[in-house]
Amino acid sequence: MVASFSRILKPQTLSLAPRGVINVHPSLLPKYRGADPIFWALVNNEKETGITIHWMDEGVDTGSLLGQRVLPIGEGDDSISLAGKLTNAGVELLLEVLDQIEGGQAASVSQDEAGASYFPPASREYRTIRWEDCADSISRLVRASVSYGGASAVLEGRTVKIIKSEAVKRTPQPFPGKLLNSNDGWAEVSCKDAVLKLVFAGGTS
Repeated sequence: MVASFSRILKPQTLSLAPRGVINVHPSLLPKYRGADPIFWALVNNEKETGITIHWMDEGVDTGSLLGQRVLPIGEGDDSISLAGKLTNAGVELLLEVLDQIEGGQAASVSQDEAGASYFPPASREYRTIRWEDCADSISRLVRASVSYGGASAVLEGRTVKIIKSEAVKRTPQPFPGKLLNSNDGWAEVSCKDAVLKLVFAGGTS
C-alpha cells in the first residue's frame, strides 16, 4: 500500500507484490492526478474533493479505481484542515477496500481518461502571490499554501510568508501591491479589486 508517495514505482518494484499494490490518493481521480491535489483543489475553488483508492500501475495515478469517497470543501478550509478530513476518510475507505480484497469481492473500474487532469507539484513559483490578482484568488492561494508555511509575497522589496488573507475593502485599487498600513504581524495591502488584511507567518523567506 502507498499513500502520499511522490515517486513513481518502477514495474519491477510493483511486481514484487503478487496481489498488486494499492494507492490512497487525496482527490477524486481521474481529476487532480499528481503530487499536490489538495493545493490545486483549493486554488481552483473546487466545492468538493475526495479520496480515491486505486490499483497502482506504471502511470501517475492512472490505475483502476477500487473505491472513492466525496467530501465537501468548506469556505474556511485550508490545506491543513482539508488534509485532516481526507486522512480520516481515507482510513475508513481503506479498511473497507482491504476487507473487499481479502474477501475476493473487490471490483475495480478503469479511469475515464476524458475526465482526467494532472497538476504539477506546488513549487514556490505556484505559491507566490501576484498583487495584480483579485482578492478571492489571493485568499484561496494563501489557504492552499498554509501547509507549506504560507504563501510567498514581495512587499516593499522584502519576501514575506502570509498565512491568512481577508478583504477588508472591496473596491478597485490603482496601485496593486502598495503597503497601506501595518503593525506587528499584519499588514494591509492593495490588490486588483480590494484592500487585503494579511497575517504574516512570522519571518522572511
